[in-house]
Amino acid sequence: MVIWISGLSGVGKSYLANQLIKEQSKSNFIHLDGDHVRKCFKFNNLDLGYTLKDRKVQINRLKSIAKILNDQNFNIIICAVYMTDKIINDNRNLFKYYYHIHLEKNISILKEINNKKIYSKNNVYGQDIKSKKITLADVNYNYFLNQKEIRRLIKSIKI
Repeated sequence: MVIWISGLSGVGKSYLANQLIKEQSKSNFIHLDGDHVRKCFKFNNLDLGYTLKDRKVQINRLKSIAKILNDQNFNIIICAVYMTDKIINDNRNLFKYYYHIHLEKNISILKEINNKKIYSKNNVYGQDIKSKKITLADVNYNYFLNQKEIRRLIKSIKI
């Protein structure tokens, strides 16, 4: 199974992924975090920036890694900022069992929180690069999830 979590920086993608993994420890999920994958490629001089073109390359990296692992029957949770309905549709065709969670939060709230200082940089998706409305996700949340809602989400996924 591939669970893909998308949303702007600081919306809680990694937190949700870690909670899902914790709650589903028997399912042995591998967490592919977009930031971590980016850092790994940087070690091999395959670094990317944050332009729209670079973000598309990054999504293809994540999909390729996930496909390799999924074909070997691993469960994967992917967290990535950049997302479109076309990518979701392509993912549904690529992966037999695919579930998409989109976390949407007003960018002004995320800028205020700005834990990673992302919103003071350039090429920020949702700020400098216009984000696209996501309509094909299995679930959309426009608020931060609490533990009860996370457990309810896990039950609805049917892992």
